[in-house]
Amino acid sequence: VEVSIRPEDIRVSERTSGAEPRDNRLHGVVSLSVFAGSITEAEVDCGGVSFACLLPHRAAPGDEVSLSFNSDRVRVLCAEGAAVVSSPQQEGANALET
Repeated sequence: VEVSIRPEDIRVSERTSGAEPRDNRLHGVVSLSVFAGSITEAEVDCGGVSFACLLPHRAAPGDEVSLSFNSDRVRVLCAEGAAVVSSPQQEGANALET
C-alpha cells in the first residue's frame, strides 16, 4: 500500500519543546531546503519517511519542525500504484510505501 499527500497540503510549524506527536501531526527534521523566493522547498525526515513540503519561511537542514495535515487530503493507493483505493491519484504527491 502507498499513501500520498501533496506538498501544499502539509502545514509546517516550528516544533515546540515537549510537544508530542498526535493524530495527523508528525515531528521531523529538515534534511534539505531550497529558498525559492516567497517559499522554501524542503524535504523533512520523519523517522525515516521523507515528506516534500513548502514552507512560508526559511529553514535549514537540522531544523526541527512539526508537520500536520487534514486526513481528507491523504490518498491511499494499491501497492502497484496503478489502481487508486480511495480517490484519484494526485501528480506530484509525496508517496510512502507501507
